[in-house]
Formats: sequence, structure tokens, C-alpha cells
Amino acid sequence: MAGTGPLARRRCAGARGRRVREKYGLAMAGRGATLGRMDLSGIVFPMRRADGGYLGMTTLQEQAWCRDYGARRHTGAGALVELGCFFGSLTIPFAEGLRAAALAGRLRPEQAVVDAYDVFWWHHSMEEAVAGSPLAGRLREGEWFVEICRANTAHVLPYARIHWEDLTTYQWPGGVIELLLLDCLKYDAVTNPVVRGFFPATRPGLSRIAHQDYFHFYEWWSHVITFEQRDLLEIEEEVPHSGMLVLRVTGDLGPYCSAYDPQRAFARTPPALIEDAYAWNYRVIQPANHDALTAARMWAYIQTGDLDTARRLYADTRARYGASPHYAMLTGYCASQGIAFPG
Repeated sequence: MAGTGPLARRRCAGARGRRVREKYGLAMAGRGATLGRMDLSGIVFPMRRADGGYLGMTTLQEQAWCRDYGARRHTGAGALVELGCFFGSLTIPFAEGLRAAALAGRLRPEQAVVDAYDVFWWHHSMEEAVAGSPLAGRLREGEWFVEICRANTAHVLPYARIHWEDLTTYQWPGGVIELLLLDCLKYDAVTNPVVRGFFPATRPGLSRIAHQDYFHFYEWWSHVITFEQRDLLEIEEEVPHSGMLVLRVTGDLGPYCSAYDPQRAFARTPPALIEDAYAWNYRVIQPANHDALTAARMWAYIQTGDLDTARRLYADTRARYGASPHYAMLTGYCASQGIAFPG
């Protein structure tokens, strides 16, 4: 279905840094008044796409990976945490796999749970993900959709817990995290507290970090922080036909996270760090994903205010990657923001 995969995603770019924190913070303060008012009539749960996958911004391959992880790989020695679950298109397969593991006796019931978090705040950019579904046109800007996620995942209870939280302020309650799946690193206001608050709960030799949108131009910051953590992580898998990169934690991330600036701003990233990060990424990532990396590298320069370098990079790489859907996404998004690239 069009608009559901990572290559078709559109990101809200209207708020940055403090504005993101204010938007969610003010809205979360009044969220109680909106509960119980959403009309879910006519919606069949769990919601599915035409390709048989669960409705959301994830591919069939990502959903299959999550199901397999829950069924075969999760040991229960730590929590399974998903940050940015939307309607639960990955939460459900995680829970399905965990249920299979629990019924087979491989995991105890208390180990077979995915904890999924989201702010559940509707933005018009999400409309593309529900095109052609019963939800098309039903949600308004700023409306909470937590009830949709809860209804959509109700059939996999108690193997899934849905948490309605603002990750700009939420504090991880403690305990080891065995798998940390990230689909939330869109802004520094979210990325900074997640890095400082969740990453230290991982353990070398046990934990994995999965960046769900690593191969998406908008999440270039993931490429920078992974480069900075390169001596503490190793690549386990680039999930085919998706944007997901899975990393094994091999070293203690605690010191890195403690030293990480809580006020760090994407827009002030030095060009030398951008270049070092991408030089490393090009070395360790399969060539099939280099078009996505290059689109993200251009977006990094745009976000740091160096449009000339972004345009030169586009001109230098257009012959190689110009037909890439990642390039089409980047240039299309930039055009919507009034940013033009050389023809």
C-alpha cells in the first residue's frame, strides 16, 4: 500500500528543539480531557494493509524480523523496549513472537512482554500512512490516537504494554534493556534524553539496538551517534527491504551517555564530524544502502545551514544515485520547504 514503507514516509519538520518539547509538553498536560472521545466505529482491529502487513510505517520484512526476534532471540534477561510505536505495526509482531515463545515454554510470562512507547500526537504528515484505510481523514491535527493503538494491540495482551509518554521528559524506570528499538530520533529534543536515559540500560554481550529508520534521509543524527559509539557496537544486520539497522552492544555505553551533552543541537554539528561519520558509515554499511546514506548526508548539511555543500554533494552524486527513491524523497521534501537543487 502506498505511503506505508519507510521510503514513503514524511516527517514533521515544523518544530525543532525547544519547540518540539513545548508542543508535546503543553499537549500532554491536557491529554486527560481527550480520552474516551474517539469514534472507532467501522474499524476492524488489528488494522491491516493490502499487502497483509499491519497498518503503519513499517515493511513486511521489518514486521517479520520483530516476530522472529520475539519467538527465537529474546532471552528475557532484559526488557524489550520500542520507542515510537505509532499504531503498533511492530509491537504486534513482537508480541506474536513472544506469545509463541511463552507458549512453548522458552520464556516465562513476565519475560514475554514488549513495552511500547509513543506520544500518540497526530500530525498531518502521518496521513500518508493511513491512505486508503478506514482511518483516512478521520484524525485532526493535534488529536491523540492512543486509543487506536490500544484497540489495535488488544488481541496480543498481555504480551504488549502500551505506554503513553512524552520521551522529551520521560525517565526510564530502571532495569536492563535487552532490545531497544528506536523510531523516535527525529529531533534533538527527543534524541538527547533517549540517548542519556535509555542507552545506558543496555549491557555488552546481551543487548541490541535497532534503528528502525537508519536508512532514511531524515535521521542523519543516527549516523553520527552510531559513529561516535562505533567502538561499543557492531553491526548485526541490515534488514532487507527496510530502513532498519540492528546493532549488537559490545561495550559499556554508560560513559558515552554520561558525557553526552543534554543540550546538544543537531544544527551545530561541525562539518568535520559529519564527514567523519559518513566516511565510517560508507565503510561498514553495504553499498546497496549508500544512496540512503548520501541523501541523509545532504540533509545533514541542510540542517546545519550549509546549503551550498548539500547542493555540491547532490551534483557530484546525482549520476550515481539520482534514480534512488531516497533522493526523490529528499528533493521532494526540500521542494515543499522551498529548497531547490540544481536540475
